[in-house]
Amino acid sequence: MTATIPIPATGDIDLGQFRFHTGAQPTRLAPEEACPPLFRDIGFEAMARFLRGELNRLCGPLSPITYLRTAQYCEPYVDYGRIGRIMLLRPCWVAPWHSGIQCVYIAPRSTPLDGDTMVFIPSEIPLAEAAGRFADMGRRADVATELGPRLYADMIVDTLDRLDALQRTHEKAECHAARLRRQFQSPNEHDRERAREWMGRAGLSEYDLCTALHHLPADRREHVLAEVPNYPEVPA
Repeated sequence: MTATIPIPATGDIDLGQFRFHTGAQPTRLAPEEACPPLFRDIGFEAMARFLRGELNRLCGPLSPITYLRTAQYCEPYVDYGRIGRIMLLRPCWVAPWHSGIQCVYIAPRSTPLDGDTMVFIPSEIPLAEAAGRFADMGRRADVATELGPRLYADMIVDTLDRLDALQRTHEKAECHAARLRRQFQSPNEHDRERAREWMGRAGLSEYDLCTALHHLPADRREHVLAEVPNYPEVPA
């Protein structure tokens, strides 16, 4: 993991300006208001880099803010890939704001990643359990000790194996899926209709084509991988 990065004072950044992005009015935490344990889903590619100590930011490349959530947040998808989540052991350090949406918080885009206080929570541990079990811990070593260093290390290895397999599947499928997706989302109606008709015959849906790979059950991932290479080349 990366060495501890001092988190800068970001409390003076006005996140209220990002209502256009959150869809609700962000507000500061009240003075002395306790912040609940916060988590972040960073996707399978970024999680692999995080576990290898190669990730340097929490925020996605195109987002103007960093989204965080409590353990009570209900995700609108299923993590079939079991990639795990990141937990912020000291959430107040990132100067979070209420996003205006229940159970969702935001922090500045500039928030750096700290591999010592922002820790991996394996998919085997429900986030509600992690929130209660690790809330009073301040460092990654505390979490590893609580779980057992050997068990925690094994969970990381197992997760990396899954993440690497997902990445291989993604790369194999995407070289064909990207071409089909461009046609499916084309501004040209003929191209869109051609893609939709072919997808119907192949038993593929928009969700299969456009969702994150780890949000698809294994059998759907296999079906996508088997079918998308068969999409015919678009005539010149």
